[in-house]
Amino acid sequence: MTARVSLTMLAEKDAPTLGPCLASVADLVDEIVVVTQPGATESWKRDAGAFGVKLVEFPWCDDFSAARNESMKHATGEWIFYVDADEWIDEENRASLVALFSALSTQPHLVGFRFGQVSTTVESRLSTVRQIRLFRNRPDVRWRYRLHEQITPSLQPHGMIGDCPIEIRHDGYADGQTLREKRRRNARLAALDVAERPHDPWALFTAGIAAADLGRHDDALRMLDESRKRCIRADFVPPAGELFAALARASVRAGHIREAVHVCRDGRRDRPDHADLYFVEAVAQKRLGDLELAERLLKCCIELQPSHATAWQLLGDLLLIARRFPEVKTLAERLDHIPNMCVDAAMLRSRVQLATQDGDSAVRTLETAIETFPSAPILYELLANVLLNLEDKARAATTLRRLLAISPDNGWAAQTLRQLSSLTSGKDRQSVLAGTEQTPC
Repeated sequence: MTARVSLTMLAEKDAPTLGPCLASVADLVDEIVVVTQPGATESWKRDAGAFGVKLVEFPWCDDFSAARNESMKHATGEWIFYVDADEWIDEENRASLVALFSALSTQPHLVGFRFGQVSTTVESRLSTVRQIRLFRNRPDVRWRYRLHEQITPSLQPHGMIGDCPIEIRHDGYADGQTLREKRRRNARLAALDVAERPHDPWALFTAGIAAADLGRHDDALRMLDESRKRCIRADFVPPAGELFAALARASVRAGHIREAVHVCRDGRRDRPDHADLYFVEAVAQKRLGDLELAERLLKCCIELQPSHATAWQLLGDLLLIARRFPEVKTLAERLDHIPNMCVDAAMLRSRVQLATQDGDSAVRTLETAIETFPSAPILYELLANVLLNLEDKARAATTLRRLLAISPDNGWAAQTLRQLSSLTSGKDRQSVLAGTEQTPC
């Protein structure tokens, strides 16, 4: 007998993405519960009703767990599957989901399943995180925490959690303005979590991440360090690799470079397979001047996580500094064959072309990449820099205007455009390599 599955969802009122989301999954489940704020338009409610949605109005109270728990109150299935309105399931993963749902009654030892959530970033890259998306519907299983809500603490005592290869696509962070608004909201909710749970390592961890996202590196360092200390006696703690990597990254950004090295090495004792612990130490070693060690660390990072875009770019930086241009070309060719790394391949290829005095080829490479990825700000930034190197101010200005059209609050683009007419020749010739120190940590 096939188990009944309830789809639960959070959706902002009148969210335009609700229809496409439901169209990708509605026919796979037995019940759909959508929680939204009061005040949605009647037409939006009718559109939701066309999919058989049970619409629940719930005033937003700065608490994602409260909203998710409200959705569970109205779910009658034996299993809960959650997807949000800015997500969808593609055809390949729909087929896998059908097979998984059909086999749920044969998995008595499992209480939940982790899926991959694949997000499109502002740089047109893909980022994947693992999350519990399907779990048994029990009255004693409920969400915790206002921000980055967790079902794991109440679910784990009841059985094992399985991993499956199914992926859910997410577009909630695809533009810079949305990302900045969510970061400010996240910092506010994280502060409320810490006020309610001042000694909770998960609350401190998420607050530290939120502070770091807003550039408050000293605050991030303080909260992440406190989170690490509180893990000793806590029942639910952040994943060790993520905590140590975040703490090391905050140390670098706060200027504590040697401390970051120690944190990365401490973290690798527990998680030698965590790519970011090699990457962040590579950033620190580059700052300390040990480029050979930084290169070895980056190669370890890439071996563990071939899709680590910033590791590839930093490795390219080191090779460009050493004028090892053929190796940079080889890196770009390798990236051509890694899924979703075409933007990074174009960036490396154009940078080595510029470094070898082939600026016209660099321009063509980047313009071709922009045709394929028109919403990737980093490509416009790099193209504008190349054009400035070539002293083509008119085309640089046009590129900056195009960048501002997709990223209106890009401070660098706005300032450069304002100053373009008065830039000195020395500034015009500023190399793209000067941006090496700004490689994201």
